[in-house]
Amino acid sequence: MRAEAAATAEGDRDVIEQRQLDAAILTERERVAAEREWAAAAAEEQRIRAAAEVEKERVAATAAAEKERFEAVINAERERAATAAAAEKQRVAAVTSSAANADRDRAVAAIEAEQRRFQMEQQRWATEERQREAQRAEELKRLEVEREKIAAEKERAAEERKAFEAARAAEIERLLAVQKECMEERARRLLAEQQVKAVSQATGTFPPAFFPLRLPILRLT
Repeated sequence: MRAEAAATAEGDRDVIEQRQLDAAILTERERVAAEREWAAAAAEEQRIRAAAEVEKERVAATAAAEKERFEAVINAERERAATAAAAEKQRVAAVTSSAANADRDRAVAAIEAEQRRFQMEQQRWATEERQREAQRAEELKRLEVEREKIAAEKERAAEERKAFEAARAAEIERLLAVQKECMEERARRLLAEQQVKAVSQATGTFPPAFFPLRLPILRLT
């Protein structure tokens, strides 16, 4: 009788150990999957950050080149206007007749018109430059928002992982407690059964049939 009970208890222990091993394997797979998700989120954030740095450098280089081109055009236009004005003044000074004076007036009017056109061109260039600056600022702002979004997503994933680890630890602890309670209950029932059979054999009476003892199947939720 004791050998049978010992064999039954040994079989139950094997079943419990196998279930504990299965639970440990499942837990390890979940941990590996969570670490892979974490690594993927970190790689994505690094990629976004690198892209943002490259975009900043590209925007800065474009702005510098555009500024240099704008300044070169302005300087060339100024030099051309100054040269034309000096030449026209010399020509007007050399002319003394009324016809020459009329030509001078026309030349002065042409110079003034050219100066007005140049001023309007400068204003247009300045407006375009402001628009480009606004576009660059908007792009940098968008990249910053994207980086903050990635950081928030990473923080949320970390919080979810922490909560998952805590819930898993609590569930394992609960299952171990249930297993311990079941084993203690089985031991108490086996002891009671042995005592009743011993009394029955001593008195020559037959004990009532015991229901077979089964440990509950523990499942990880």
